[in-house]
Amino acid sequence: MFMHILLQGAISAMETEIPLQPIYKPTNSQQLDDSTDQAALVTPIHIALNNKYTILSSIFNPLVLDLLSLEKSQEIVSLAGASTPPLNKKNVKDLYSINRFFQEAINKISVYTLDTIKKKITCNNLCLIERPESLQPYNYLNTIPLVLKKFIMKKAIKCIDYKYHIDLPQHANHTIRSVAINDTLDTAIFTAHSNSLFLWNLRDNSLITTFILDPTRISYMRFNQRGTDIVFVGRKDHRWAIYKLNLASKAISQIWQINRQYIGDIQYLISSNSDSQSDLLSIFTSSNTVDDRFGRLFNQNIIQIENNKARLIAQQPNCKVSQVSRNSEELLITKKYEAEIFNSKTVISKHQCPELYLCKRALKNSTQKNALAIIMKSESYKKLTDYEKQLVTQS
Repeated sequence: MFMHILLQGAISAMETEIPLQPIYKPTNSQQLDDSTDQAALVTPIHIALNNKYTILSSIFNPLVLDLLSLEKSQEIVSLAGASTPPLNKKNVKDLYSINRFFQEAINKISVYTLDTIKKKITCNNLCLIERPESLQPYNYLNTIPLVLKKFIMKKAIKCIDYKYHIDLPQHANHTIRSVAINDTLDTAIFTAHSNSLFLWNLRDNSLITTFILDPTRISYMRFNQRGTDIVFVGRKDHRWAIYKLNLASKAISQIWQINRQYIGDIQYLISSNSDSQSDLLSIFTSSNTVDDRFGRLFNQNIIQIENNKARLIAQQPNCKVSQVSRNSEELLITKKYEAEIFNSKTVISKHQCPELYLCKRALKNSTQKNALAIIMKSESYKKLTDYEKQLVTQS
């Protein structure tokens, strides 16, 4: 079958006078540079695949993936894998980005790979599935070059959108007004009492520390890019202002006076210089006191924060408030987590946790008494947080 596929590819290439396997002419370094790589290897395969599947090309509808069967997808990937010189990691990514047949073939095979893993994963083969170079339960993967095998298995694992929930506790029956999450440090900070902030460890679902602050009515809390400080809107002596709290020293400073303006949102701006000790904060303000946040325009004030001082460096009038602005009735979407506040309770969900899914699925599919002990030795289990490990052991 495999030789038949190669023969089909060779005939198609001769008919179109486009070589599917271009002649390899090594350079002095014995490696092709990126530009030669694209022209001498990826582009000819891209053209050859388009010519070979010209009938499909004329009726291809990206919304109808069934036009490309699993068998046809295997054929396409095998043809690409038969190139000389062999594809490298960058070649595969380039071909995936420019050729729709190769892209849909990879996607189709990745979905089937994941379905196979779901059915066949156990404590005994979890370690094998973690290593693409090992024999896989989906036999077709064992017939293609390792670079394609790794690419497909990585795609398959990324298709696992498994998530779990962490319930943050209520504090003295006070309503949680605001939550901020730091993805890098796996921490959350929230306010329940009028002048208290609670810093929470999301890796083991435990309280790190509590901050009792002078300002009251705290809202719009935000972590800075480094996770060292948070800013928030607070009221003190009947005046609203923006404050900065250093998490290490617990020092609090007022950095911006609001002066009777309505705050629509505050957001840190992402800086490309992660070593910079200064932060940029975008503050959306309005003089209109009517709470019609989506129907009004705001002034966007960009301030630079350095140490405990802030200065206005730019202002843009008549802006729509940031689309990622949030309050206690909205979803808080971040990179890894989302939080939802309802009925005085906060539930934080972590997305994209494939290792947890693989461990739980392997445990479910296993019948051995020592299955959990075997799973605990896997790389997937070692990558889990303490809280996630509890979810496995308690399942």
